[in-house]
This record gives sequence, C-alpha cells and structure tokens, in this order.
Amino acid sequence: MARPARPLAPTSAALVAVSVLCVVAQTPPPAPIRPVSATHFGTRVEDPYRYLENLADPEVSAWMKAQSDYAREVLDRIPGRSTLLKRMDDITRERATAQGGAVLSDVRRLPDDRYFYLKTEPPRDQTGKLYTRRGSDGAETLLVDPDVASRATGKPHVIQAYYPSFDGTHVAYGLAASGSEDAVLHVIDTASREEVDVPIDRRPDEVSWRPDGRSFFYRRQQKVKPGMPASELKQRIQVFLHVFGRDPDRDPIVFGIDAPPRGTRINPADEPLVRTTPGSRWAVSAVRDNNEAAVSLYAAAADTVGTPNVSWRRVVDVTDGVSVRLLDSFAVRGDDLFAITHQAAPRRRVVKINLATSDFRTARTVVPGGTAVVETLAAAADALYVIRRDGPVEELLRFPIDDTRTRQVAPRPIRLPVEGSVRLMALDPRVDGALLSLFSPLQSPRLYAYSPRRGQIVDPALFQGRSVERRGLEIVHVKVRSHDGVLVPLTMVYQRALQRNGSNPVLLEGYGAYGTSTDLDLRPPIQAWCELGGIFAIAHVRGGGEYGEEWHRAGYKATKPNTWKDALAAAEYLIAEKYTSPARLAIRGASAGGILVGRAITERPDLFAVALPGVGLLDMLRYETEANGVPNIPEFGSVATEEGFHALYAMSAYHHVRDGLRYPAVLLQVGLNDPRVTPWHSAKMAARLQAASASGRPVLFSVDDDAGHGGVNSTRGQRQAANADAMAFALWQFGVREFQPAVATR
Repeated sequence: MARPARPLAPTSAALVAVSVLCVVAQTPPPAPIRPVSATHFGTRVEDPYRYLENLADPEVSAWMKAQSDYAREVLDRIPGRSTLLKRMDDITRERATAQGGAVLSDVRRLPDDRYFYLKTEPPRDQTGKLYTRRGSDGAETLLVDPDVASRATGKPHVIQAYYPSFDGTHVAYGLAASGSEDAVLHVIDTASREEVDVPIDRRPDEVSWRPDGRSFFYRRQQKVKPGMPASELKQRIQVFLHVFGRDPDRDPIVFGIDAPPRGTRINPADEPLVRTTPGSRWAVSAVRDNNEAAVSLYAAAADTVGTPNVSWRRVVDVTDGVSVRLLDSFAVRGDDLFAITHQAAPRRRVVKINLATSDFRTARTVVPGGTAVVETLAAAADALYVIRRDGPVEELLRFPIDDTRTRQVAPRPIRLPVEGSVRLMALDPRVDGALLSLFSPLQSPRLYAYSPRRGQIVDPALFQGRSVERRGLEIVHVKVRSHDGVLVPLTMVYQRALQRNGSNPVLLEGYGAYGTSTDLDLRPPIQAWCELGGIFAIAHVRGGGEYGEEWHRAGYKATKPNTWKDALAAAEYLIAEKYTSPARLAIRGASAGGILVGRAITERPDLFAVALPGVGLLDMLRYETEANGVPNIPEFGSVATEEGFHALYAMSAYHHVRDGLRYPAVLLQVGLNDPRVTPWHSAKMAARLQAASASGRPVLFSVDDDAGHGGVNSTRGQRQAANADAMAFALWQFGVREFQPAVATR
C-alpha cells in the first residue's frame, strides 16, 4: 500500500549551501584546459576539453574515476537516499506479490498455446530469466538464467533479446554483459536446454528463422580492425545466413552492401535486415537509408534467399515515407504486407501491398490518416491490430483481416481497462487475438489478452494475481503555449491532495527526438517520488511523435530549438500556475533528451534548481566521430555542411556554457560501456560546468563501470540505484530537510 504523502520540510538555502561545502572534505578534481580551435564556415569554435574524448588515455581514465568516486561519496551521504531506494524496492516487490510473485515481459505466443517469456521475481532476481510453458496453466521450464553468467564472471549479464523458432524447438538469445549491448548470440534446444551451436559474436541481432528450425538470418557488425575509427564501427552492417554446425565466420552474406538487390546500391551507413514470417512464403528485406531517414523494402521468395536464384523486388522506396522504426512499421501476413507511411498523411496511414503482384504505387489504404497518429501495427490470424495516439493518449484498434479487402476499413476500438500506454507483444499470424501490456500511472504494468471470440480484453491467466492500483493519484493533461504560440501537451501525475502553493518538488522530463513519443507509466521511482508529495511531469515537446511526422520535423535539425523551448514553456507554466518554483524544479532527460536538458539550462539557468542529464548528447559538433554518430545524421544533421553545422552548434549545450553564470546543480550519469552516446559527452560537459558556474551548486559526474546506455541491458538494481541517486540529489538541492547531509563541525 502506498504511504500517505507528508509535507517535505524545506531547509534554508544557506543551510543547503553549507551542506554542499561540508558533505565531503574535497572537491572534484578540475580538468586541465587544453583548448583546440576549429573554424566552421567562418565561425571559430573553441573546445577546451577535446582531450577528454580519449577514454583510453590513463590521465582521462584517472580523472573520470576521481570524479565518479567523489560523486559516489557525495550521493551516499545524502541521508534520504537509502530510504528512497528501499521504497523503490518495496514498490517493485508489492507489484510482483500482487501478480503472483513475478513480473512477466516480452511474452511470445506460438500455435498450440506455447508461450515464451522473460520473468523476474523480485527481490531475488535482478534480471529477467527466459521460460517456456505450454498452456496458461502448464508447468514452466527455465531455459536461460543470465545470473549463471553473472556469478561466473562477476559482471552483470542480461538477455538482450530472444527469438524462438517457428515451431518452438529452438530459441536464439543474445546475452550481453555490463550494459554493453555487445551481445553474443547463443542457440539452445528447448527440450534438452542444451546449447546446440557455437556462439556468434559481433553484436548479432534481428534473428529471423527459416521454417526448418535449424537455420536463420541474422544481422552482424563488421570485424573491428586495428586503428579503425569509432565512426566506422556501425557501418557495413550486413545480413548473414547461419546453418547449425557452420562456423559463423563462414556464413554467407545474403543482404547488405556486399549483396545488394540487383540494380540498386546500399551505402556503408545503411542498416539492412531480412525478416521471415510464419505462414508466408516471402522474405522481406528492409534497408534504412541514412540520408532519407526512411526505409526501402524488398521481397523475395524465402526459400531462394542465400542462393544464386534469389531475386529481390522493391516494393517500397525511401520516398514512400515508411518509418525508419523497422520493428513496428510493417507486418507480413501470407502474401500481404501492411506498412505505416506518412506519405499524404502527416499523422500516418496504413497501406496494404500484395507481395506477389504489386508495390507501393498500387498499394491500397486500409487505415486512412486522420487526427490521431498511427503508431505501430501487428498482424494476427484474425486481424490487424493498430495503436493510435492523440497527443499523450493511446488507443488500440482492431481491423479484421477480411475487412482489409475493401478500400475503407472501419476501426473497431478495443476498450482498455485503464488509460495509459499500450505495447503489443510479438503477435503471430497463425494465432488469433493479441497479447498486450498496459502501462498506466494509475496501476502497475499488467499483461492482457484480447479475445476475438469474446470481443473483449481478458486475463491471459499466465500467472495469478492482480494489478496494484495507485489510489489517490491523478493524471492531468494540459497544453502550454510555447515561444511561437504552438500548444504543447504537458502531462502531470500527482496526489489529489496536492496544494498549488509554489513549493512542490517537480521532476520535469522531456525527450523530443526521432519521432518517438513519451509514454505514460508510473515506474517505481516515479511512484516513490509522488508518494513524497512530488509532481512528475512530461513535456511532450516537438521532435517527438505525439502528433505525427509534422511534430517530429518541427523539432529536428534546424528546427531543434523548438524542443528545448517547448520544455522551457512547460517549466514557466508550472511556475506561473504555482505548482512549483524555480527552487524546487528539476529537469531531466536521457540520451537525445540530453540536448533538451543541456540547452534548457544554458538558455535559462534561472528556471531550474537541478538538471539531470543521463547518458546525454551534449557536444553535438563532435558526435559524428563516435560509433553511433553517422547513423544519427538523418536526425541531427552533419557538421560537414553549412546548414548542418549551424543547426548542430545551436543544439550543442557544451558550446553554450558561459563563464560566471549561476547554473543549477547538475548530476551527469553515464555508463562506461555505452555504445550509443559515448561517455565523453558528459565528461566534457562536467568539466566545463565545474569551471564556469558561479552558483556554488555541485556539478557531479557519476560513472557506472558495469552499465551502458541508461537502463538498457542493466539490472533492476542498477536502474533503481541510478534513479535513487538522481532523485535524492534533487531533493537535497531543493532543501528538503530529510535529504540534507549533516553539517560537519570542526
């Protein structure tokens, strides 16, 4: 049961400042300034900490360790941190207990009522273990326990992804260590639970089985060669065919830069995959075009892929506007391909293409565009299931397959038990109905099923139990006017008893990139925050996908300033409406959300007491030099062009820090093994802020040696510890009495 909220007692700003000075005896070691200058299209740019990009340099490693050790000492001395972390653990345990003692995720349902799923049993388990069972009440079998590898190596391991064969006799799974995402692919026999093949390295993913259950297509990175620049690591990704017993290094390339479709060209930075679907004779290949930020799709007879007789036929071109989000932008059922496109429909529509006879030019619209945004789709035996979004609110629709033979399809909304965010599990075109998970600020995440026979949402009965309701909480949706008059959605979750007196702690989150929407979900850390009387707020800023491709394009490349200006408008609204004040307002964002946080505090440092950029993109003039830089050019632009340089300079927080300004307290959190945003972004920003800020507030740089990109491939304990650090840091800086370190006496 949730604890009743109690007022958070404020402490004077003077005492907070004294606490900051006295919490530890030393200050973090300053980084030497070694400026490097560069001129881009007539603009001279200074980079005082370029050398911090060399993470292999012993001097840089030593500085980062000293910074992180200092941050750890400071954070551990915040008295309320351990209590906050324990409450997060208790909430996790309460949810699991209510649901039969376990939390299920990534559930797959095959014919004959065969299930695969990841299961976590708090507090014992830190990571999901892979199980299978036949029938909702059948005995479950443990297939893979990543904790075995964790105990053997002393490093945390997680199952990054898993892929059952069509008949469920084998399963391939990627096992990753220390948050690296550099998974190794293993294959086991589900009956014997024995490994049946040699592991495959070089980050294999996107496994797609062939019907024989003994071979599959998979995507793999190129071999790392001595002296290879980091920016090359994610180029020349290709699709291979693996047959049990063959050395993976002898697997033939079936699709990619060295095996393109006849008459076409694939560039080094383009990202290919090949997908097969149970019950379909077709293989569909997808190529993410790095220049157009869209995909082209090709079809070929599945049994010819990997042979000299293969003939790929293009059915969707990059100009047809199919999303780059490969996993959920298209689905195959039999001879039909269903695809989401924003061509002639900024909020997207769904088209149907016959893979044997037609292409996008003759495609039929089966789900027309409208005011709501088509988010994702999946095909089952009975119907096409589609998630649509109107701003922050999602709905689930069902389109019976027979109806898609007509040009206009009437949507059939599925009534959901609670408002929130919907996630379709991996639907199977051989099985009726849909499995889905529902995330809501009003109840704990829960697995549901849609039964077409009963015409309603039902309990899949994979485990006994119920959801935990969050009584006393409410969701509030408003729209705030941004700098240019555009109305931007703002979602708030807080206790009904909250008083608008200008003193409530507020955690304002934002992202705004890639056309990705920010979903509603009250995770254990956020629930703990609200129980303390805090407000959790989401600014649905431009650059995201809340209102389709128009909303995305209004916050990327040259229009990127709208992203952080929308967040600033949300902050001003929260202050003007007396939800909070600048002294109790924290802004938080991760990854590309680091652009939002970094530019918000460099443009308006007076609005915030705390900034919490996690694994953030902060130096945008140098991001192209890292491993994930080139794939991000479609979203942010390139410093090699004049237009791209000016856009990147505008969004680069590191280059907008000014000496002598009073910046908020800042906690920068990174994982040392992050393959998406290299930790030097935060290292350089920490060094710059520590040297420049005149506020006297702390700038901490925290590094987890066994983590990667935020919570990706991290254990539950790692994720909750990082959240406890961030929230305790904010409450300390807000002056909340229970989170003030003892003032040292001498």
